[in-house]
Amino acid sequence: MTLEKEISITLQNLGIPAHILGYQYAREAIKMVVKDFNKINYVTRSLYPDVAKEFKTTPSKVERAIRHAIETATTRNAAMHRVFNNGRPTTGEFIATIADGIRLERADCV
Repeated sequence: MTLEKEISITLQNLGIPAHILGYQYAREAIKMVVKDFNKINYVTRSLYPDVAKEFKTTPSKVERAIRHAIETATTRNAAMHRVFNNGRPTTGEFIATIADGIRLERADCV
């Protein structure tokens, strides 16, 4: 399975609707972090600007759209509450948790 497909399935299982902009931004951000986990340490200085560059937008719009996607999923889906025990995660926690889970799954496959 491709990395993008794996990320898409995970986001959909968490209840993030594919039609909102934050879904696309989150997918791209997670993909970048899976490939280079160090990016999670520089979310506002590196990750959001890189995603913004990819979509020709601003880092603040990227962060806001991902936050909206998380809020939407938190109100719609119990899976978000199971994965993130404290309710609504920050965007950084959300990206890091999903990226780390995918990296661990992929390490098991190798």
